[in-house]
Amino acid sequence: MIIVRNLSDILTLFRTLILLPLLVLTLVNFWGSNAWFPAVLAAIFALLDVLDGYAARSLSQESDIGAKMDMFSDSLGAAIIPFVAILMGKLPVYYVSLSL
Repeated sequence: MIIVRNLSDILTLFRTLILLPLLVLTLVNFWGSNAWFPAVLAAIFALLDVLDGYAARSLSQESDIGAKMDMFSDSLGAAIIPFVAILMGKLPVYYVSLSL
């Protein structure tokens, strides 16, 4: 069991967890005409990435588990966010090949 004890790891974990509702709500067509909301979540995802890196460095909270969680979260975000945009018709399908 992973125990998260510092601010930067909490931000990374939260950043990872917001991706699942984004994907599920898109798959059930929850957004309807509010197509801007996933873009807001993607912006929050990016902002949290900056904040958790800043917190880790400035508070000297760098850890191996935090680095691995950050890399996993970045990879997951790089896969899910364009996928959501494609499902909503905001990006062409060939964009996936460009993002890989």
